[in-house]
Order: sequence, then structure tokens, then C-alpha cells
Amino acid sequence: MNKLKAKITDIKESGSLSIVWLQVNDIVLNAIIIDNRSTTNYLKIDREIDLLFKETELILSKNKPENLSISNIIPGIVQGISYGALLSKVSLSTNAGMLTAILPSHGLEPLDLTKGSQVYGLIKTNEILLSN
Repeated sequence: MNKLKAKITDIKESGSLSIVWLQVNDIVLNAIIIDNRSTTNYLKIDREIDLLFKETELILSKNKPENLSISNIIPGIVQGISYGALLSKVSLSTNAGMLTAILPSHGLEPLDLTKGSQVYGLIKTNEILLSN
């Protein structure tokens, strides 16, 4: 599980759903959660919180993504790659912290990544979990 320290910077609510904007160093991410300020005590502006997402939910792109519905984009540098028969693991150094992506090996091969390659990590808004 990828885990980052974040600070809540904004919250938009509609019924029992909230979109929460989070600052992780110089990177802004957002998460949609099934909670709001009236049902939980951790949703507060300026609150420090843990942001989590599975290694299998980190999508990699060698080119800077444009015109996508994914708003969570984290630039990074490949620190290491462990190739497996079916799955491969990529370690990234980012301004948000160290991240790990686990991807199908056949999907990783066309990226032709090596240590030091610039990549972009993408995470869907609904794949981010918050923990206080």
C-alpha cells in the first residue's frame, strides 16, 4: 500500500459524498469519499491525514498525460524495476514521496523504462483512501 502524508486544503460535499483536495508537498491530489463533515470528525481544512492507495492502482505513463479524466498526476523518476513473469514492480521517487506501482509485465514492456526514466503516476480519484 502506498502511504503519503497530506493536508486537507478543500472539501466539496453533495449529500453523503465529498471530494477532498489534499496537498502533498507541492502536489495537489483529490479523493472522493463516502462521508461528509457531518458524519465524520476527520474532514477538516488544514488537517493532516494519511492518503493511501494500492500499488496496483498506480498507472504509469512515459508521456505527460493531457485531456484525461484522471486529475491525480504525480511526476516521478524510476528508482528500480523488478520484472516478473506476470507482474512487475516499479519504484518511483516523487515530490510526494516514494511510490510503488505493480503492473502487468506485458503492459510495462512497451514503456521501455530504465532506472532514471521520467514517468507520470496516475491515480483515479475513487482509488484514494483517507485515514486519520
